[in-house]
Amino acid sequence: MDLAARRSKEQVLEIAYKNLDRFEELAQVLFWQAVEECYPENNILKQRPWINAWRIRLDPKKWSEEGLFEPTTAQRPLESRRDNFTGIFVSKPAMWARRFLIKDYPRGQIGLCHVQHSVAARIKL
Repeated sequence: MDLAARRSKEQVLEIAYKNLDRFEELAQVLFWQAVEECYPENNILKQRPWINAWRIRLDPKKWSEEGLFEPTTAQRPLESRRDNFTGIFVSKPAMWARRFLIKDYPRGQIGLCHVQHSVAARIKL
């Protein structure tokens, strides 16, 4: 959205609704990519139904009870969005190389004090 352009209230709302639709589509694509990554054997991947993007959880046990499969918007094509985000997540066969390139820290292994000390040293507090 060009913020310098003069628009009527109706035009601003129209653009905002279009942007909201794009965010919802992006949420759909990223959700299905995450499900494919986390639960590759889940049968729902064969269908990939339109979901309620505002009810997204990665816990399959909660999908039905929290209304994930009860969308409030009409289904739209996602092919162009999928094409834009293909390759964001590393595919499983390449994960073996990750250990040589990236140091992962399990949650809680790096303490907040360590992070604060590192940041303070960089900005010379």
